[in-house]
Formats: sequence, C-alpha cells, structure tokens
Amino acid sequence: QHPTEQDTLVGIFDQSLIKISRDAGATWQPFGQGPSQDAQLARQYGESSGHTFLALAAGPDFFVIASGDGTFYRRGLGDSAWRRLPAPDVNFGDWYGGHPIGDWGRFGRATSSILIDPHDPDRWFMGDWYAVYESTAAGRSWALRVDGIELTVIHTLRQDPAGRSLVHLGMGDNGYFRTTD
Repeated sequence: QHPTEQDTLVGIFDQSLIKISRDAGATWQPFGQGPSQDAQLARQYGESSGHTFLALAAGPDFFVIASGDGTFYRRGLGDSAWRRLPAPDVNFGDWYGGHPIGDWGRFGRATSSILIDPHDPDRWFMGDWYAVYESTAAGRSWALRVDGIELTVIHTLRQDPAGRSLVHLGMGDNGYFRTTD
C-alpha cells in the first residue's frame, strides 16, 4: 500500500525534537535540519527559551513551528531544511504597548499555539500564554489582539471549520472563550 497525504503526520517530541511519520504514526523519523533539537537544552532552559518547541501548524504546502521565545521557522513540503523567519514587526497597540511590564511582556514569550487560516495561508494567529497576536503577512508582522481577553492565559487557538470568523480559545484561568469576529 502506498502512503497517502493523510498518512503523513508531523509532531514535536520532548519539547525539542521535530519528527515526521509517513505511515500514520507507526514510525517516526527526524524532520530535517534547522532549529536546535536538543532535549537536554530544552529541559535546562525551560519552555520560554529558544530551545523548546510547543507550537506547530500546517498550511496548505508548508509547516510552521515556534520556539518558546517567539522565534518562527517555516518549512515547505519540498524543502530539506527549516528556515528561520526574520524577527517580525510587532504592533502592541496603546493598551499593552504602553505598560512597562518587563521581560514577561515580550512578544512570543512561551509560545503555546499557532493557527494558520485554512482560507488564507498568509493569516496566522499565535498564542503565547499572555496574549493573542494576528499576522496577515505570513509572520512578517503581528498585531496584538486581546480586546476582551486582557490579562488571561491562552493555551490554544482553533479556527472553526464552519467559518473563518469563528475562533475558539482555550484559557488556563477562564476556561473557554470564542470570538465571532
């Protein structure tokens, strides 16, 4: 039997190892060159370091991973290695950008989730435990999107297949939240 696209899975193991399975998870192999993949360093430096990977997303013909410090890597289906994306421009807006909250306010600190809009592969969302950001430029620039959910812990984001504007958010301190716009 020939493997199908549905048989291909990509995963993060031990918070640092990126692997691929082409047989629906029966076996796994390292998924190419690129970001540091050292489990010992991940444990030593923790979840908010550049040595951990907690977020993975798939676009129509590419994958994106983010390290715990907000560094993004992209890999096309035909690529042999991950490519680090340049540091993005970030618009924190008036509310968040005007507050001196120290190092914990940094973009991408403890990145927890990435969402790629299935209707527009250049539109991404990212949760970093402290906020939600949106990019309409495939990660080259980001804008803070926390109106109504300020000061909360965002674990995950998922777009509802029923519609582009319906997004579900899992929160550590408030449970569930959804937005329709």
